[in-house]
Amino acid sequence: MKIRPFQPSDAPAAAELSAWCARGEADFVLNPCWETEGELLAEFERFGIEPADHLIVADAGDGEMLGLAGYLRQPKATTAALLCPIVKRSARGRGFGGEILRGALRLGSAL
Repeated sequence: MKIRPFQPSDAPAAAELSAWCARGEADFVLNPCWETEGELLAEFERFGIEPADHLIVADAGDGEMLGLAGYLRQPKATTAALLCPIVKRSARGRGFGGEILRGALRLGSAL
């Protein structure tokens, strides 16, 4: 597994993963919850930031997204909202959520 910055081509998979997890009673998290690629992009546009600068993904190595996490922070703000890690159900139990969270915390401290 590789932790890497979000790429624009990740938007459809990120929205699919977010929507899928939001639908499951045991998987529901308060954020992020995007049902479409457009919703994901609109959220970052509303904050005036690029998703590529504020999201990281766990990549299986073959381009398959296993999870993601990041931040929403308005430009020049001193505070931010953590986008909690979400991980594909099939990839859970292997530490990916923790790795993504640690990566997001490093990303947040560098913003």
